Amino acid sequence: MTYATIDIETTGLNRYKDKITWIGVGIAESINDKDFSHSFIYNAESSGDIKKFHNLASNLAKRKATTVFQNGKFDTLFIEEKLGIKIPIKEDVMLMATAYDLAEEHGLKHMAQKYLGVPDWDINKKEKLSGKAETVVPYLKLDVLYTWRLYQYFSRKMTAQQNKIYKKLLMPAYRMYRDVERNGAYIDVPQLRKVRKEFAELEAERLKKLTDLYNINWNSSKQVQDVLFKKEKLPILAKSEKTGAPCADAGVLRRLAGKGYKIPKYILEYKEINTLNKMFLNRWEDDLGSDKRMHPSFNLTNVVSGRTSCSNP
Repeated sequence: MTYATIDIETTGLNRYKDKITWIGVGIAESINDKDFSHSFIYNAESSGDIKKFHNLASNLAKRKATTVFQNGKFDTLFIEEKLGIKIPIKEDVMLMATAYDLAEEHGLKHMAQKYLGVPDWDINKKEKLSGKAETVVPYLKLDVLYTWRLYQYFSRKMTAQQNKIYKKLLMPAYRMYRDVERNGAYIDVPQLRKVRKEFAELEAERLKKLTDLYNINWNSSKQVQDVLFKKEKLPILAKSEKTGAPCADAGVLRRLAGKGYKIPKYILEYKEINTLNKMFLNRWEDDLGSDKRMHPSFNLTNVVSGRTSCSNP
């Protein structure tokens, strides 16, 4: 059986706005092969190299090669968007590691050091994003090699129950999320702009209610604390364990509002709209893909409870 371990380097995390700089592929003919029988590094800026990668991908598909990734959802969606090649995720060491130990970190560098005992080979973010061959290519080669060796490690170490979780639960869910991310969600941009305008006006109105009382920065915790507990003399319901200062977090504000105090109620109303605008409405149009759809990233492996988390691309 042929195994192909694939990894890419990019200028960022957004497949619609960023570029692939390098593609690394390691080929093994047996799961017991410690080193690759063939390895390839392709410069994504070179049309000749991209043609070679197309040919390799086609050849691997014909041979029904087992593709091995670390977080293959990211790599395969990037490759599909930029190069028009659909590559299946047959195996993924990030998911294997999740089934092996849910509470452990599942990043490639951490796992390789922990399970394989190799030294840290990471380079800084600036070097990584630069795409320069002299720094990125040696780094990429080790990414590919240690992904392969982690696949071998987990294949040997996982129990039947862990394998069942990996094969029957995590991998199908992961592939499903890749389809969801690829398809995205339709956003009615004219309606979004209308709602964004309405909520911007609503935020301004709620902020004015506060600034009419005290002309401070209502996003500053310290200034809010000063108003509530020094100027308004509201009861102190909790204190910071670090500083001993009175707390004015959401829980305290809700309790104070429940006691009939107006300013905590106004702050909660303002913060609710401010958060909606800052985290969602003001960002969504910029986050749209080239197809004008939203393509979030779903994460199966970074929440210890097993829940799925979601982030922008």
